[in-house]
Amino acid sequence: MQFLVQTVLTDPTIRSSHCEPYQWLTFSYFENSGQDQGVGVDPTLEGFVRAVVHHRDDKCNHCDRSNNEHTIIFLHHNEKIEISVSSLESIDPQPNLDGAASKSSKILQWHTCSMCQATTIPTTLCSTSSSFSFAKFLELLLYDSNLIPVPKLCDHAATERTALVRSFTLDEQVVQLRRSSVP
Repeated sequence: MQFLVQTVLTDPTIRSSHCEPYQWLTFSYFENSGQDQGVGVDPTLEGFVRAVVHHRDDKCNHCDRSNNEHTIIFLHHNEKIEISVSSLESIDPQPNLDGAASKSSKILQWHTCSMCQATTIPTTLCSTSSSFSFAKFLELLLYDSNLIPVPKLCDHAATERTALVRSFTLDEQVVQLRRSSVP
């Protein structure tokens, strides 16, 4: 799977919002080491979430800001997935987490409708999902209609492909994936 990837600053008021130029990344599903230049390592879904959370406070290689002030954009055809990380208390609407679960070393996941703010109950990311190829997960988010509907969330989730926000939390940090069309 090939994606055009860009890293941008989350704050749109900053004059130069593009931190890195676009780059093409080719992922071989479940490939743990890139052999050629331009071939991206394909982490597991759990590995990606843990890496993003672990490196959230690191400084960007291209600016003086921390990684959590950036959004990673994966583009394919005329669709994109925007990935951001933020603190749990800054998320709106707040997921219904009990105190122990939010501080657990396990990854919790839930879905939110960006239109009506309906939210699913957070659940632990199961071992099957956590070991899934991250690149394949992105492909399914973009193109598999069977992955999009979330039963009993809201009407938007079943009919509007860009309404669903997928969230994962670890160490009181939230990694959010938002799908949208490229204008």
